[in-house]
Amino acid sequence: MRRTVWGTLIELRFRLLCLEKSINMLLIIPLVLFTTNGIKAQQLKSNIKKPNIIYILLDDVGFSDLGPYGSEIRTPNIDQLASQGIRYNHFETRAICSPTRAALLTGRNNQSVGMIDLAVRDRGYPYSRGRITPAAGTLAQILKRNGYHTSIVGKWHLTPRAQQYDSSSTRKNWPSGKGFQNFYGWLAGWTDQYNPSGLGREIMEGDHPADEANPGGNHVSEAIVNHAIDYLKNGFANNPDQPQFLYLAFGAAHAPIQVPKRYINKYAGNYAEGWDVIRKNRFERQKQLGIIPANAVLTKRHEDDPAWEDLNPVEKTVYARFMATYAGYITHTDEQIGRLIDYLKDSGHYNNTLVFLMSDNGAAPEAGVEGNFARPYGDTLSVYIC
Repeated sequence: MRRTVWGTLIELRFRLLCLEKSINMLLIIPLVLFTTNGIKAQQLKSNIKKPNIIYILLDDVGFSDLGPYGSEIRTPNIDQLASQGIRYNHFETRAICSPTRAALLTGRNNQSVGMIDLAVRDRGYPYSRGRITPAAGTLAQILKRNGYHTSIVGKWHLTPRAQQYDSSSTRKNWPSGKGFQNFYGWLAGWTDQYNPSGLGREIMEGDHPADEANPGGNHVSEAIVNHAIDYLKNGFANNPDQPQFLYLAFGAAHAPIQVPKRYINKYAGNYAEGWDVIRKNRFERQKQLGIIPANAVLTKRHEDDPAWEDLNPVEKTVYARFMATYAGYITHTDEQIGRLIDYLKDSGHYNNTLVFLMSDNGAAPEAGVEGNFARPYGDTLSVYIC
C-alpha cells in the first residue's frame, strides 16, 4: 500500500529482526535517517552483545527542514548522523501525531491498533479507541521481554484525555503500561517549552507529576535530554551488560515554537528573501544531494499561500521573523541531539548503538499563514496587533 502525505512522503516498510529468533516485527516507521554506528549484520545474532537502540522522534518537521535534506537550517549533529548512516527519501507517516506514534511503537497499521485519530477518547469503534489496543504489543514491551532496559523522555500522546489526570485509576495507557520503565515528559500533544502546565501538558516522571522545583527546567528540550542521559547512565551503571532502549520524543518543532532569542538571532536576515526563494533553493539542493531525481519539477505554490512579492513590508518582516524562530528552534533541537550523541561517544557506547531519527509527520498547517500567538490552536490574533 502506498500513499502520499503532504505531497512528498511515500510509504517505507522497514523490517527489524527482533532479538528472539521466533519474533519478527514489521515496523511501519517514517525513517528520516538510520545509522548503525559500525554495527554489522552478524552482530544481531543471539550470541553477540545486543545493541542499544535509540529512537529520536521530531514533531511536525517538514521534509526539507533538516540539513541532510537540503535545508539552509544548521543541523550539524544530524548532518553527522546522516553522513555515517542511511538516509531514506521514500517513507510514510500517518500524517498526524498519535497515529504515527502508535504505528511506530507497534509496527502495525494505526487503525488496526485503535488509533485512527488523536488520542482523545473512545469513539466506540475498534479502529478508534483513542489508545493502543492491549492486543498490540509495543516495541518497548518486546525489548523489555528480551532483556532491554526501556526509557522514554518527551511527548507521549497515546493516553486518552480522561486518563491523563494524576488521579486516574489506571496507568495502562501511560508509558509504564506500555513497557517503559522510565518516563519523563508529558502525556498530551504539546506543551509550553518554558512553562509546561495544564492537563496532559505538565511534566510527569514515572506515573506522577515530576517532583522537582522547576519541572521542565529552563527549556523542555534541554530537560528531556538531561533525563535521557541520566537514564542511560544509571542503566549502564546498574547493569553494564544490559542493552538500553531509549525513545526520545521532542516537542520540537510542534507549536508553540519557543526557543531562546540568541537562536533566533542566528538567522537574522536569512529569510528576508521570502518563502518562494527558500522553497526553490531547497528543491535544488535536494537534487544535488540525490534526495529527489535530477529531472524533478517543482510543484506550483499552494493556492492558499500568497506570493512573497505580494506581501506588504509589515507582513514580510513578521513572517521572516517567524521563519527565523522556527529555524532557531530546529538548531536548538539539533544541539540537544548532539549532547546525547556526545555522551554515547564519551561513555564508549556509540559504536554499539542503533540510532533512528524521524519526524512524526510533515510541517503542520493548522496555524495558517499568520500563525497563532496565544496558543497553538484556535487563536485569531492578527500580525498587525503584535
